Amino acid sequence: MMRLSVAILVLVASSVAQDPLARFTAARTAGDIPAMRREADAAVAVAPASADARRALATAIEAQAAGDIARGRTTFVGVLFLDAMDAWSTAASLATNAADARADLLAAGGAALRAGDGRKGLAATRALEGDASPEAGIVRARLHLLVGDGAAARDRLSALVDDARALGPLAEAAILLGDRTLAAAAAVAACRTSDGLVVDAVFAPLARAWRDGGDPRWADFLRGLEARVGASPFLRWYLADADYRASKWSGALAGFKAYADAYPNDPLGWQCLALVYPKTGRFEAAEEALERALELGIDAERAADALRRLTAAAYAAKDYARAARHQETLVAWFDDPSDRLDLGVIKLDMRDVEGATAAYLMVAEGAAVSRALQGKAWNYLALLKDGRGDVRGFYEAVGRAIAVSDDVDARENLACRLIDDGRETEAVPLLERLVAEDPTRIRSIYHLARARHASMVLPRKR
Repeated sequence: MMRLSVAILVLVASSVAQDPLARFTAARTAGDIPAMRREADAAVAVAPASADARRALATAIEAQAAGDIARGRTTFVGVLFLDAMDAWSTAASLATNAADARADLLAAGGAALRAGDGRKGLAATRALEGDASPEAGIVRARLHLLVGDGAAARDRLSALVDDARALGPLAEAAILLGDRTLAAAAAVAACRTSDGLVVDAVFAPLARAWRDGGDPRWADFLRGLEARVGASPFLRWYLADADYRASKWSGALAGFKAYADAYPNDPLGWQCLALVYPKTGRFEAAEEALERALELGIDAERAADALRRLTAAAYAAKDYARAARHQETLVAWFDDPSDRLDLGVIKLDMRDVEGATAAYLMVAEGAAVSRALQGKAWNYLALLKDGRGDVRGFYEAVGRAIAVSDDVDARENLACRLIDDGRETEAVPLLERLVAEDPTRIRSIYHLARARHASMVLPRKR
């Protein structure tokens, strides 16, 4: 009996070792994508008429494409997804029952969508045309959208307004057709779901097409929706965004506040409040809103954008101490030489010459700083020294700026200093070169005329 059991185990293990699909499953469990592809290819070679083998191949190819995307290698991703589409389509043709065939065709359509090829996707999923299910309708509609056929997409989706998954594609069809009634129907249905992802799926494409396209009717479209659905926080956010872009600060503040109150754990509302509060002079409230957004996990890029806007607003209001504090935070976050240069500018406006000098020196002497930024920093240092009457220090710093990056402003400042020091003949060729490089540079043109007049160096005749 013991020998029989061992024999059975050996037989099972041997069959697994010889079965590419079993090895494919093991590789998939282990997350070994190359092995998945290798065993799927082997399965197709062993049984080319096996639907399961074709499904394994499609799955392996999609895993390979996902891996390439994760590594930033996207050159051939579209081709891979089309290969997956073909494998799914073949699996559908080999399927032994209608349910499996339908699932395979839906997967083929999904692969075509990821490949961005609506024409091939429509051809591969032609058998779904008579399928009245929402899943088939949505996939076919999205493929129609890829080829720019808004009417066909609308026809597939018009009966699916109650299905939240259909609302985003329906909005895209409305955009292609210029049908605001259809867009409004999709938007109203989205707002009534109270699902932020569904709302964004509808409003994001509408906003890109109409708001970003400069359509003056965008705000009126939103207000018309508000009259139909009432005080939807999502809709209030888009209305607030429209008011913000139109510099209507009170409306923007009210809308963003309504959104933050309705969804206090969403960092987006607090980030937007951090942007609009400074427009009304409420800097402390803006700082508190940004802190709340950071606590809730706002991403670094959005946080930096909000803080830079807050800094700029404080600077424009001549609240230099507040602006410097925020700029120092940016420097601490990113250690970006450009931010250090801006910090130097703010420090100088605060009459903190030592602070400005320190900021400029860190950029000018930074080991990992671009030569262009180093040139700017040396030029700023030259102007600081000139302002303090250190002429020798000016010439040394401006010379470093020109040596490092041939900075245009540094060359112009050098020429102006030469004129002030009575060395007009040396300034003329510097300014002639600047004007030759940029005939619209008014300051250089003015000082060139000034230098020529003082030295009587007339333009050469050609």
